[in-house]
Amino acid sequence: MEYQKQNKENISNGEMMLKADETKVSQIESYYRCPFEHFVKYGLKLQEQKTANIEAYEFGNFLHKFVDIYVRENKNCLKDLSQEEIENKVLCIIDKLLSLNDYKKIGEEENIVTLNMLKGETIRFAKFLTYEAKNSDFKPLETEYKFNDENVYVLHQDKKYKIIGVIDRIDKCDDYFRIIDYKTGSNSKQNSSLKNVYYGTKIQVYVYLYAVEKIKGLKPFGAFYLPIVQSYSDAKLENEDDYKLHGYFLDNTALVEKADKTFNLETKSSRFLQAKYSSKSDVDNKNFVYSKNLTKEELDNITKYSLDIVKQGIKEIVSGNIFVSPFENECQFCKYKSICGIDVLATGERKGVKVDKNTFGEVENKNGKWTI
Repeated sequence: MEYQKQNKENISNGEMMLKADETKVSQIESYYRCPFEHFVKYGLKLQEQKTANIEAYEFGNFLHKFVDIYVRENKNCLKDLSQEEIENKVLCIIDKLLSLNDYKKIGEEENIVTLNMLKGETIRFAKFLTYEAKNSDFKPLETEYKFNDENVYVLHQDKKYKIIGVIDRIDKCDDYFRIIDYKTGSNSKQNSSLKNVYYGTKIQVYVYLYAVEKIKGLKPFGAFYLPIVQSYSDAKLENEDDYKLHGYFLDNTALVEKADKTFNLETKSSRFLQAKYSSKSDVDNKNFVYSKNLTKEELDNITKYSLDIVKQGIKEIVSGNIFVSPFENECQFCKYKSICGIDVLATGERKGVKVDKNTFGEVENKNGKWTI
């Protein structure tokens, strides 16, 4: 990484920022966003002071928890739910959540307008989940799946660092699976960018592909971010493109059409995936255009790269690197920018180069240093 060439700030015991012999991918992503951000969070372990006001992330956490419960409780009957059943189940789950200490503030009288909008948003999303379940052969296998497996690890100086994590959702179709990571807000397209994978800031879903393949023995179809949109829109579901799965998937037309049974030569464009058929496609020759499809080798290259960059991140963390070196646009959302005092306009952020799916097959790791 660029900051290695200019690094003048190290601590003597970098291992104290890692928990024993294990790590989470989110920690490695934090390091690649900015080594100093990582140090403040995992070394100093500083936390934001809680306020009486509800922060945007709290609404996001509420939506995230709602989706987990809704899918887990209804995963075997999602496709069969009526509109009335959906609304009743949604309101029941919301009432349960509002009784928990973490979410009580949301239910307070001064937040009633926002709460009503939140209810509308959850109902709309729940209706999408039923609509998608009716039109896809991929069915929920696991929700909030915690893995802590001895076979999921990377090595640094002959020491095993186990990778642990919690996967929002694993879907299965035949002997294939897909990873779904729920995201609130409007950054799902950005999250799925291969540029973010290349620079280590969004590698989680690809490491999860490796973990599930290793643990469950299934074959990976793709890795996706599913936006839980906080738009509070009254627009009709069938006219919305809010809930499209953002991510990359195998270049396998049979599987793609199982993932979205409304997708065919007549419709041309998938309702659920970032996939389109070319105008010249026919029954014997279906070609994707403007799609996020990958060959098996390309998907494997991205997964392998993600694991290797976890290893590289651990190496640099252990070396004690805490340099203030934010990746592009990360300072805008950083909770700790008042601590580091960086002047982005004067100092600048690390800028990335253009990345596509071919990049990951071309990367070399020479003498333990990535040629990025």
